[in-house]
Amino acid sequence: MRVRRTLLRTPLLLGMLLVSALALFMSIPANAQENERCFAETDFCISGRFLEFWEQNDGLRVFGLPISAQQEEMVEGRLIQVQWFERNRLELHPDNAPPYDVLLGRLGHTVLESRGRDWFTFPKDEGLQAGCRLFTTGFNVCDDILAAWQANGLELDGQAGSSPEESLALFGQPLSPAQTEVIDGKAYTVQWFERTRFEVHPGNRPPFNVQFGLLGNLLRPRDVPTPPGRIAFLDNGPNVPAINGNAIYTINPDGTDRRLISTVDPSASDASNTSAERWFLILSYDWTRDGSRFAFNATTVWNPKTGGDDASNIYTVAGDGSNQRRLTDGGAYRVLALAAGGAPIAAVDSMGEGPQSIVVIDPESQQRRSLTFAGTDLYSIRSLTLSPDGSQMAFTALSRPAGETPKYDLYIASVDGSSLVRVRENVSDNDARLAWSPDGTQLAMNPNVDGGMTYVINQDGSGQRNLFPINRPLGGPKWSPDGTRLLFYGQTLSVVNADGSGLTTLADGFSAVESADWSPDGRRIVFAGRQLETDANSVYVTAVANPAPQIIADYGVNVLWRQVE
Repeated sequence: MRVRRTLLRTPLLLGMLLVSALALFMSIPANAQENERCFAETDFCISGRFLEFWEQNDGLRVFGLPISAQQEEMVEGRLIQVQWFERNRLELHPDNAPPYDVLLGRLGHTVLESRGRDWFTFPKDEGLQAGCRLFTTGFNVCDDILAAWQANGLELDGQAGSSPEESLALFGQPLSPAQTEVIDGKAYTVQWFERTRFEVHPGNRPPFNVQFGLLGNLLRPRDVPTPPGRIAFLDNGPNVPAINGNAIYTINPDGTDRRLISTVDPSASDASNTSAERWFLILSYDWTRDGSRFAFNATTVWNPKTGGDDASNIYTVAGDGSNQRRLTDGGAYRVLALAAGGAPIAAVDSMGEGPQSIVVIDPESQQRRSLTFAGTDLYSIRSLTLSPDGSQMAFTALSRPAGETPKYDLYIASVDGSSLVRVRENVSDNDARLAWSPDGTQLAMNPNVDGGMTYVINQDGSGQRNLFPINRPLGGPKWSPDGTRLLFYGQTLSVVNADGSGLTTLADGFSAVESADWSPDGRRIVFAGRQLETDANSVYVTAVANPAPQIIADYGVNVLWRQVE
């Protein structure tokens, strides 16, 4: 549908247009004058030739609302008048005869290029597919996307409907096949074109079942709320003060207000360390859901012969870095887990050569229980994780000392040591990764071995849903706050729906992605990526819907993101 420009001359006509605009889901002008239209939603107006062009070409649906004033910008080496809209950029070229005096930015190409995605590397189609249209870029356009392409175009010939030339003028050539990508946290079928991104929304009635991406917002974003919460990470770079090891820091999601959280344990013996600085190596840590408390296990003894931690202790510290306390007095604690609400803390006690136990600690009373699971000898306990409410634990372990090809079983037990159940046998021969769903009813499993399958199961081991096979070492999973998606990382950063659909890569181009976590609102992700050029782990934040990683800390690993209250 094309909307002709109408001058608002009388109150009656204004009222009629207001009703019509509501019916069409169009934006209501906050102020309107002859040859100008203003929008309360963005506080910007369209006027002159841009307004005429916008209204002639179904402006709200095709271009969206204005997000800038008309202004002069440098485009491909020339200063020209432009105006940004939610979905595209209009460019004024007065030397051209109408309708070519207004051109569109190649925003689809620009967004792909800004993300390091070379469209020439996308797999091309071998030939024309039935019911489709094959373009010279090597991609077929089919089904709902083809129908939307044919139904829309720039008005060039004054005739009803859109000719192929008019559709091509509006959208350009396709730059990708139809493929699944995540937008605003949901997986959609999309296809990239030179000037836009087609998005299939099957729940909407035509023509709104195919929408055009908000690429203008991506390249010229309006002011948006600051992401919630704070981010924690381990830093072992040159920023760590007077600690020959590493330390926990927190930082705002925009990279500001960096704070040191952990400190050297002043009561620890340092006899074996001959250097002037004490080693304080944090092995693992966790953070409560509200950001009020950290728990971590660390060693203050460095053995130069083994390069390892001979002894370690468990500590807690408040979310602001105050009140650091040591809860144990020597041992070899690893695989630490903290319940989301702050209690209990659980860790594997790996002292000795025989069966291992799990130590459960109340951080307030500092009372400890050693769970040995009567009647069952467990060795090499790994992958320990606590349910969100702290009532259950899941882990993998061997039922006998490790042999040449150890096979780990999956166990679930209550934190008091009762109700131990071997849920599955032979789940992996390496470090499997486990994660409870936010409601505590499901476990996501990453066996972390080539040829294995990532999957989700119910807590009793039933109802397996396969996600995707593993063809390289893999980190994660991490559940999204609403329990609908899972995050994985390795050579890339990827998300997948909890039902196994919509596997989408959010970041690549790193030699490794070491760790990652969701923002509290599920709209962004923090991750530690190792740069190809420097081989240093830096901390990045990216949106899920429109990935564009930004560095917020030069050094960091083991990232977590919490809603600090």
